[in-house]
Parts: sequence; C-alpha cells; structure tokens
Amino acid sequence: VSRSALAFTAFDSFVSLETVNRQVPLVHPLDMAWMWRRLLVPIGFAHQSGVVHGAVLPPNILIQPADHGLVLAGWYGALTSDDNHYGALTTGLADYKDWYPKEVLNKQPVSPATDIAMAAKSMVWLMGGNPRTGDTPVAVPTPIRAFFKGCLQGNQQARPQNAWALINEF
Repeated sequence: VSRSALAFTAFDSFVSLETVNRQVPLVHPLDMAWMWRRLLVPIGFAHQSGVVHGAVLPPNILIQPADHGLVLAGWYGALTSDDNHYGALTTGLADYKDWYPKEVLNKQPVSPATDIAMAAKSMVWLMGGNPRTGDTPVAVPTPIRAFFKGCLQGNQQARPQNAWALINEF
C-alpha cells in the first residue's frame, strides 16, 4: 500500500489541545465552539474525499488561539475508501486508547462517525468533561451537553456521519 505524506515547517504559533488543557483545564463553551466548528472543516473535507482520519485526538488537533486557526495533524493511520466502506484501524495513540469508539476497540470497520466521536470527546474534555463517558460539567449549557451526547452514542450508525451537517446543526 503506498501512502503520500506532506510535511510542513513548524507551526510556531500553533499549540495542541493537550497544551491548551494544561494551561486552561476548563475551556469556556464559547471558546470550545470556535474550535469545534473549525475542526469539523478538515474532517468534512476528509470524509468528502473518502478518508477517515482515525485519530482526531488532542495531540493531533493544533490551534492558533490568536487568529482562531486550526490544523488537524496525525494522518498516519488514515483509511481511504471509494465507496464509504472502510476497514478497521490498525494504528492508534496508546495514551488515548480509552478515547477510541467501540468500533475501533473491537477492530470493526470505522466510518465518518468514528472521527466525529473522537472530535466530540476532545471538545467534551476541553470543557472539563469526561471523554470516556461523554459527561460534561453541569455548568455547560444543556443544549451543548445534549449535542455532544448525540455525537458519542455507542452505536456508530446512530452517531452523526456528516461533519458539514453538524456545522449547521451546532
């Protein structure tokens, strides 16, 4: 299997969500909102192109706080498909094993819902919630809490599959 790679010079003004969480353990939902909307864009383009990222997790989500920029890195385990049927992920971040949806842990085929679930877990975590359960603090507005619960349903067929639609819904 051949793979292409694109390398960039350092993104000096970008920081990972891991770094953000160390500096600001409870990101306000309004700040999370711009990150979420911008994160859905590269996810949407990937899915539209027949690619599932497979590791939409804090170390791979880089933001530029001052300009509200976002880059999704870590495409090492991405899966491609021409007909929206993907295989099982064969790579992953060991430190985030519990963050992967059930289909990944059970070595089942993934889908765009897999990326959306991992992205949602990252946002829940930023707001001080539990990425394993999807629970968010009661200070998070109820509509946001309900929105992310929907993105984190156990059955991937019940989860949202379309990042573009989620931008509008959010």
